[in-house]
Amino acid sequence: MLFRSHALAGTWRRLFGLYDFFHADQVAQAREYGMLPWWADDRLSIGFFRPLSSLLLWIDHQWLDGGGFWSHVHAALWFGAVVWAAARVLRLLFGEREARWGTVLFALSSVHVMPLAFVASLHAHVSALFALLSFECLIRAVLTGERRWRGWSASWFLIALAGGESAVVLLPLAGAYLWAELGLKRALAWLAPHLLATLLY
Repeated sequence: MLFRSHALAGTWRRLFGLYDFFHADQVAQAREYGMLPWWADDRLSIGFFRPLSSLLLWIDHQWLDGGGFWSHVHAALWFGAVVWAAARVLRLLFGEREARWGTVLFALSSVHVMPLAFVASLHAHVSALFALLSFECLIRAVLTGERRWRGWSASWFLIALAGGESAVVLLPLAGAYLWAELGLKRALAWLAPHLLATLLY
């Protein structure tokens, strides 16, 4: 039983823990190599809970070329998906003509350089894609009055959090939109599942 639990922990770390940088048992060695200062606490652990992005990074190294050409193609596909999702959100908010120019400006933004150049930063595009889909669903819920869109929004947001902590940027963005459209009280009620998921995260 103990062996099985160790094996499970090892599998979890290998697949979903690739953004864990230091554990308490590695502090002394990291200090010795100069990766941590001498005054770093012996109990220090540094890691990010990004299970979806970690799994994608594992796939990059196991099935693709681990940072080579095909890994960058993989990253470019995620970038394309983010631009597509941004275009959908902009179209809903501003209309076709304005969305076209807004999408071009978004696609040319320098914020995309790091996730495209450094494949370990893929998490930025992974969380952005699902956060944008979550935002789109909230906008559709306001425009159509259909409750199902709110459920879809919460679901996409959970996946965005699995991609990375930057998904929480959705909260002030969607909060401001909902506040303007529905008022503060209803905005908070609509965002309650997202806020709860963030607190649990």
